[in-house]
Amino acid sequence: MIKIYFHPCAVEKPAIVYHHLRLHPFEDDLNGQPWPKDKPVMSLLYDELVFNEPTEQLYQIFSDHHALQPNLPNKKAIRDNSMPQFSAQLEQEENDRLDHAQREINSQIANLKHKLAALE
Repeated sequence: MIKIYFHPCAVEKPAIVYHHLRLHPFEDDLNGQPWPKDKPVMSLLYDELVFNEPTEQLYQIFSDHHALQPNLPNKKAIRDNSMPQFSAQLEQEENDRLDHAQREINSQIANLKHKLAALE
């Protein structure tokens, strides 16, 4: 859990953002071998805070602050293949894993309901 506090002129409550730790890989590496112990396990998540109608003071702080000016490196210059990038395939794989887990949980709930009904 990450709690973000804003400048007092924002008149906003602190925002809470959740980022779950990934302690192990979901699958083996690309060669089908077990995940190497020295290779990091990545968990990437994009979150965005949107201020629809910031106060004038907050807007001034946002527009004056140098950290908010885009000064990103050229993406073509970065060639680090060890870190996976966001892709539709990764998103679909994650959705499939979540759907499978949801079906499994629903099945377990149905089994427990049948057992409970049999006991009554």
